[in-house]
Amino acid sequence: MSKIAYLIIIFIILFSYKALEKFFKKKFPMLIKYQLWDSVFYYFWGLILLVVYLIVKPIDYIIKYPVNNEFGIRCILYIAISTVFVCIYNENAYYPPINGKLRCFHYGVVQPIFEEVAFRGLILPITVYLLGNHANIIILLNGVIFMLFHLNYWSIEKKTLLMFFGFLIFGLYFTYLTLVTQSIIYSILCHIIVNGGNTLYRNWKYEM
Repeated sequence: MSKIAYLIIIFIILFSYKALEKFFKKKFPMLIKYQLWDSVFYYFWGLILLVVYLIVKPIDYIIKYPVNNEFGIRCILYIAISTVFVCIYNENAYYPPINGKLRCFHYGVVQPIFEEVAFRGLILPITVYLLGNHANIIILLNGVIFMLFHLNYWSIEKKTLLMFFGFLIFGLYFTYLTLVTQSIIYSILCHIIVNGGNTLYRNWKYEM
């Protein structure tokens, strides 16, 4: 497959989410009132990711059993401690309220899985294939793309600048973790801890 084809695939992964959101909002406005990820139509994006995976996978980080498991477990502990710190000291952190159980499930579990498949399972190996042995550039590029992708969810405003910095840090962290372990298993678990842990804590503290 040519380099241009790989670049097209990256654009498909990134922009298919927004295209699906606009389509379903127009066709089913009563069923998707907020964003694509908080509705059942979110699974269509997962289907697109599955199709892309079946078509192209220059390096398979999705199915592959991880290596350097001791390092992966340490990273899980680090992210768990960091999540507790953020939950306690950052009262403005986003979370879906418990009255939207589907939103909580999607935000805490499904979204981390889909995003890790997209960014660390598909885009990352493509960039490794395209750029070769330039780990620092690859990590930075994947982190920046991960941050910019979240413009699908929030716009860059003064009050969200810290949030986007967080997306960058997590993007760098998850990418580095995937490269070291050669699998997205640990990055998925860390992502679930961040989203799911924050959702559980916020709802326990503020909504119950």
